[in-house]
Amino acid sequence: MENKIAIKKSLLLAIIFAFAALLLSGFVLLSSNQKTQNQNICSAISQTGGCGMMQNNNVVTNSANDSQNNKASQVQEVSVRALSTGYYDNEQIIVKKGVPVRFTFTADPLAGCGKYLEISEFNVKLVSKNGEAAVAEFTPEKSGTYYYHCGMWMFKGKLIVE
Repeated sequence: MENKIAIKKSLLLAIIFAFAALLLSGFVLLSSNQKTQNQNICSAISQTGGCGMMQNNNVVTNSANDSQNNKASQVQEVSVRALSTGYYDNEQIIVKKGVPVRFTFTADPLAGCGKYLEISEFNVKLVSKNGEAAVAEFTPEKSGTYYYHCGMWMFKGKLIVE
């Protein structure tokens, strides 16, 4: 009888340790995946004149050198992904007024209503089907804060034009 109890305790401990290891590896994977996404976005922005800071609040900015370059030949590359957690990976994006913006949008397959993104002031309406990228191009002519969101306003982000 004691042998069966010892085996059950050992089995229970093994299951607990396996579950803890699985949880830990999931957190590590999620953390490294977010960092990789931020690096990819920063890399795309750097091709157009520089990348600002990608902090925990996911702010994307273009470099101060943008004003020195020819604005007509530049395109500001920005990217937003709707996550299955109910948030955008970039909840705040800063762009320059008068410089064309190429806005790339993707969504996790389980993002629900987040698969749709709208920026009303720039007549942008994008849908990401099965994680595919949807792209809109526009030129912000007026400084201000604009919101991008899903159709239900559950996913929200700010586009700041300076």
